[in-house]
Amino acid sequence: MSSPEEKISAGAQQAAPAGKFPFLSSASLMRFIRFCIVGGLATVVDLGICFCLIHFVESLSRHEAIVATIGFIVAFSVSYVGHRYFTFRKGGSVIKFFGVSVFSYLIRILIINVLTAFDIRGFLPIFIAAVSVVFVTYFLSKFMVFKGTDQKKEGGSVSNAE
Repeated sequence: MSSPEEKISAGAQQAAPAGKFPFLSSASLMRFIRFCIVGGLATVVDLGICFCLIHFVESLSRHEAIVATIGFIVAFSVSYVGHRYFTFRKGGSVIKFFGVSVFSYLIRILIINVLTAFDIRGFLPIFIAAVSVVFVTYFLSKFMVFKGTDQKKEGGSVSNAE
């Protein structure tokens, strides 16, 4: 007779057969968590700069798109280095990453412009826009910039990208 733990383990293995849902694997989940950590750090840098510029530089207080651009430029290096060495643990094209970042930035600016057109001003539209592009940036980074062979996988072996 099987113990309850063995039944739960067997049920979990049957729930998601290997290869059927690779985006649900523990490695993919850990990569997404690492992405959120690095992205969170880059976002703190980005939004911290934006917050300071909005609140302490009077001439920029109603120029959210300019403030978001300055924050983006500073946070870009934090993001690339973090994703290259921590999130995806593989070489990626800085040019492709810059392209993904610029695409995400343009979506952010679009969202900011829409919100400010509805007279939502200050830090709030910048924050909403930054949070809105997380998943787009993750998937573009994973499948366009850092695709290929891992330099080192969580278990220490080298394998193809998921």
